[in-house]
Amino acid sequence: MRLFRFIKKDKTRTDIINSDYLLFGVFSSDSHSPYNIFKLTKDNLSVDRKGSWNSDRHTKNGYVFEGELLDESKFIIAKELLSEIPSELLDDKWKSFYTAGNRSEDKLIIGFGGSDFQKSISIDSYEIETDKLSTNIKTFRLKIETIIIELNK
Repeated sequence: MRLFRFIKKDKTRTDIINSDYLLFGVFSSDSHSPYNIFKLTKDNLSVDRKGSWNSDRHTKNGYVFEGELLDESKFIIAKELLSEIPSELLDDKWKSFYTAGNRSEDKLIIGFGGSDFQKSISIDSYEIETDKLSTNIKTFRLKIETIIIELNK
């Protein structure tokens, strides 16, 4: 366990992305339940509860995060995600989260960036064979989905 914590804090790792923020959420067209999009920074966690990502992504301005600050206990649940973004997400093979998918969608929505870059990604289980994703991406996806469940309690 100590080795894992040491590696997580090592700023020289090349297999993770150094990002100022992480936008994350899950959208499923098969679910009629409301969904949230979260924004994590090194200092806080916010949530956008309006559930409009699916429709806003098709508008002229696209989706714009409008969040409310969550309390410290929620931030503690999610804070490690910011230091665990796999560098494989910088590859061009990922669809933007502004891309329209199939009629049925089961999307992991991710956005991240810094002063010199920004990237938005969606990983749709209906379009991608998720079992063929790299271990790093699968682990990160599972961690996000697990944390979202905790944050929504």
